[in-house]
Amino acid sequence: MAEILAISRMLSFACQRARSMDLGVSTYFLEMALMSLMQDMLNTGMEGSAKEPFSLANAGAGFH
Repeated sequence: MAEILAISRMLSFACQRARSMDLGVSTYFLEMALMSLMQDMLNTGMEGSAKEPFSLANAGAGFH
């Protein structure tokens, strides 16, 4: 579980960097990968850390 959370954080960071660098459509694909990973985590019953509430509603804020 820790590995999947680490991957999701890395994808989130990559999305933020791509957005700040104005990479355009590349950002869209990174964001879709992150959303897919989060959806898989929710479907398997995994939860985010106690400090960060985990839901698609607040995790997808700011995406295309």
